[in-house]
Amino acid sequence: MIYKDNDLRTALGDIVRSQLGNPGTSLSPVQEALSKAGLRIHEDTIALMRNNPEPTGYLLGKRLMSTARQKEQPTPSSRLKNNLFWNIAATGLLVRQPQAMIPSRFVSLGFTQQIARHIDMDADSIDRLRRSMRVELIYAGREHTISTNVQRSFESSVKQYLATFSLSLRGTKPDAYRKIAAEWCKTPTVEMFYKLLGDNLSPRSLGTWSPFEAKFMYKFFTDVRNDPSLTTLDQKVLTAYISAWSGGDGVQKKLEQAAEEIKLDTGITYNYHTLHDHLNILVQEQANRYKSQ
Repeated sequence: MIYKDNDLRTALGDIVRSQLGNPGTSLSPVQEALSKAGLRIHEDTIALMRNNPEPTGYLLGKRLMSTARQKEQPTPSSRLKNNLFWNIAATGLLVRQPQAMIPSRFVSLGFTQQIARHIDMDADSIDRLRRSMRVELIYAGREHTISTNVQRSFESSVKQYLATFSLSLRGTKPDAYRKIAAEWCKTPTVEMFYKLLGDNLSPRSLGTWSPFEAKFMYKFFTDVRNDPSLTTLDQKVLTAYISAWSGGDGVQKKLEQAAEEIKLDTGITYNYHTLHDHLNILVQEQANRYKSQ
């Protein structure tokens, strides 16, 4: 199943209607129930949401879903997210395949847009979700849960990429790639490589790496595709939202701070919108479950 924001919005709108009750009925039981779920919502806001559950109730629906996900399910499932990430990587391989005969390098121009067209998502969402995929890989590397097969594929892709761009190709800065290669050889980890990319290349140059990472990303998410357990990043995203929503005003600012912490921790460009997209995938599975009941 491919993530669609409109589908999620509709499902959460239905949930909000069922959770908040009908206009004119008592607000106290609703406030009490929300408080037990870890949410403090003013009664005026509840009354407003009753009359306009979609889209006004959209954020509340996501709050309910993420809170329920941690409180009601001992082993929440992240299969939907894992399968979407697998699909992005697999489609990247498909898009890249015709380029295999090009002797110089894989072409990054239009790569993300082609993936987006194949799986019917917008290119900006693909770009943001790919950042989450990189963070997932970095945390897996720290936790030593990357298989030998994936690690070898990663190292092979890095060597191919650095060897290609260390040449004097038009539009590149070979010295930067040579510096990355020299430093990465000292500490050949996933985390170090992405740190070196961020420290030495411009955002535009970073895009040249995207086609090269498709193969090992595909192998990594094939390994975890059916694993239902929440990853370190999943937990950080859900915790950030529950904490922000439980604390009253300034929700977006708190979420921006949480995204900045992930960025500082991993070196991957991560912002509020990336955090938001990651959460949407996690709660869609929960929304689908509520909608089917």
